[in-house]
Amino acid sequence: MEYKGVSSTKVKISKVALKLFLINGIKGTSTREIAKGVGITEGAIYKHFSNKNQIAYELFKFYMEKFRKHLIEKSEHGEYPQERIVLLISAFFDFAKTDTSGYNFIMLGHYTELKNLSTDFIKPKEIFVKYISQGMSSHYFRQNDLNLAASMVIGLLTRVILFHENKMIKLDDDKILEEIKSSVLKILR
Repeated sequence: MEYKGVSSTKVKISKVALKLFLINGIKGTSTREIAKGVGITEGAIYKHFSNKNQIAYELFKFYMEKFRKHLIEKSEHGEYPQERIVLLISAFFDFAKTDTSGYNFIMLGHYTELKNLSTDFIKPKEIFVKYISQGMSSHYFRQNDLNLAASMVIGLLTRVILFHENKMIKLDDDKILEEIKSSVLKILR
């Protein structure tokens, strides 16, 4: 995790908190444990964050922004909505593989932090909604509730990634991606 123009102590607090949140959960982690992991007093945390919830929120927002940028960057080059969806799926899977801690924290933080994001914050789901909507408008995808369609696609992705990370799916990444892309296009058509 990198913060530009932020103190090294705040970065250390964030890194230790992320590690502990992923192990113990947000509720199961105390500021005392974070301080101990950083090698500072608990009071020193409050020079950088108002409380543990602010640490969790800032981490969540940071990784959501990073995830969103990754998805947009990798998917915007498709000419047609179905190509963009396929690129989006690859980008989603790639982010989960290359930034495992960030991805896992996003999944964990959905339960506590998603509701705290401002309403104008563009969430990754909205990128799926945009491309699905374009596909419906061009009659490549069947008409459906946009949020339902996006949740089906994202749900399929997140469960496959979870099962793959836990060695419950023993196929290689290329085969998994091929199956996901094929299944998503069937769901949307």
